[in-house]
Amino acid sequence: ARSLAAFGADGLAEAVAMLDGDDEDARYAALWTLASLGEQAASAVPRLIPLIAQEDDVALRQRAIGTAGYIGPKAAAVIPAIMGAFRSEQMPLVASDASGTMPRLGQPARDAILEGLRGSNRIVRLRCAELLQSYHAATQFAFDDLERLLGSDDPVERRVALVAMRAAVIHPTQEGVDYPAQRDVALLKRLRAVTERMTKDKDRRVVSFALESREYLTTMLEEAR
Repeated sequence: ARSLAAFGADGLAEAVAMLDGDDEDARYAALWTLASLGEQAASAVPRLIPLIAQEDDVALRQRAIGTAGYIGPKAAAVIPAIMGAFRSEQMPLVASDASGTMPRLGQPARDAILEGLRGSNRIVRLRCAELLQSYHAATQFAFDDLERLLGSDDPVERRVALVAMRAAVIHPTQEGVDYPAQRDVALLKRLRAVTERMTKDKDRRVVSFALESREYLTTMLEEAR
């Protein structure tokens, strides 16, 4: 079924038809086809939305989210369904797929993340802050909102917000990876000031992460000058 991509519009139509069938393997294969077609599969986006919204098949949900990322900004219509998944018990299972997809969906995804950070749902705020780690240097678009979370009464929110901000220069799972932002002196100074402030937090885990981050940022500032 993956070879359907080689047939262009005909392959696209057949892949979409397979999504409506009962054959589970065929549905997964159809999603692979749509992903390989990239933005050419934009007309199939409406069929991805119910697959992302459903909770019966987490693997199908994961693959549908990932497929939207390969389609790119033209798949922005799936964003509400992904944001809806943030409230689901399955979210930890689809978090990686969402992190890979949302940065590829452009400004509408950023707007949705900001809305989530500003909302009243704690779980959504946490998921949005965690998701921002995948934006790396681009996380700066949400810095003001993340700083507001640093003032939360919830230590988990404070720590997750601090991790997201530091991800602009140091991704927690990719330390040692060089990003241009690591040489942005103004950014490094802002982050160091934030981490310095958080070393006085009441929660020991927040303090521990802030101390570690301050050390990294101090070294980066010395190297950037």
